[in-house]
Amino acid sequence: MKGWSTIVATLALIALASTATASDPTGAWKSSLTVGDQTFESTLLLYLDSEGPILTGFEKDGPDSPRFPIAKATYRGTKIHFVVHHDSGGEPVAINYNGVVSGDTIIGKATFEYSDRSQAATWTAKRLNHGRSGSN
Repeated sequence: MKGWSTIVATLALIALASTATASDPTGAWKSSLTVGDQTFESTLLLYLDSEGPILTGFEKDGPDSPRFPIAKATYRGTKIHFVVHHDSGGEPVAINYNGVVSGDTIIGKATFEYSDRSQAATWTAKRLNHGRSGSN
């Protein structure tokens, strides 16, 4: 009897650990923002802080583009939020991302915030890898 309870407890811990790992957004993501009939793609590198729901990372629009750090980033349960500041033709723009992580997919919405207007977008992202590689 004691052996069975040990096995059940071990399996429960393994299941709990794999659930926590599966929902961790750490890794490289191919991100797509769709505004009307236009789609903008980028790569997101996200890192979940081991001390809590704080995310760090950056966004890149292409292999030779600069890194745009993410700001005001949080991850709670399956909900993810962060802001990336860009420059659009000399005009500053903040992109607010809000989504839900489900395995290797994020689905949500984003808002482009300009100084005088905002524009809504749909956001999807597919995980490319789970590690810290791919940070070029």
